[in-house]
Amino acid sequence: IESILVEYEGIEWLDKPLNLFYINTSHNTYLSSYQNLSMTTYSSIENALKLGAKCIELDVHYKDNKLLVTHGNVNIQTTNSLEFDKCLDIINNYGFNNSDPIILCLELFVTDPIGQQLLKSTLINKFNTKLLNADYKTNKVAFHDNFRNLLNKIIVIANEKGFEDINDNNLRYLYNKDDKYTANKEDYLMMRIYPSPSVNQTLSINFDPEPFWKRKINMIALNFQNKDANLYKNLKKFAKNSYVLIE
Repeated sequence: IESILVEYEGIEWLDKPLNLFYINTSHNTYLSSYQNLSMTTYSSIENALKLGAKCIELDVHYKDNKLLVTHGNVNIQTTNSLEFDKCLDIINNYGFNNSDPIILCLELFVTDPIGQQLLKSTLINKFNTKLLNADYKTNKVAFHDNFRNLLNKIIVIANEKGFEDINDNNLRYLYNKDDKYTANKEDYLMMRIYPSPSVNQTLSINFDPEPFWKRKINMIALNFQNKDANLYKNLKKFAKNSYVLIE
């Protein structure tokens, strides 16, 4: 652990809890272009990691005894599919260029008990000691924990309590109802927003993250495959660190 901490020597936010950070976040990380009728590629995940994304999103399905990453319904796919275990290999190979924790946000479409067991065993086999240990009975505990205790760890999020996942239009609606609405409600500790269904979402056009940073939203999920002005704004914010302390 001492060798890990040398990398962060002099950084005052090591003892701040995770829920007090903005986190560089990728939306549907596996896509190479549009949300539908485009390609899923392992290189898309690699590129997002190389651009500093520390929250990675994968849509996981189970079919023919395999875990697959694809968009849409597994029986009516709107893209090609990737092998889930190979996606985890990419994260292992390119996600730990430093010791920042990685948040793996899984959109799960795995209802078969055999598929669920395969999912669990695959995560354990691929990440091993990088996964949070039994002391973290829920991710809610991790969200409270200090950054230094999460170094070099994988935090897997899938339908978690204490984690609010909402699209940008719904969040704007809440803002209009309550101007004081923020991400600091008692019923959750972390918030991720993602693009709402629209033409822009289908075309992977990114919304402006600035208004949501002002509202202290932790994770603003953008399409890293689309190098538009809003993605560059995001990359500029996280140019030095993938985790930025919320002021």
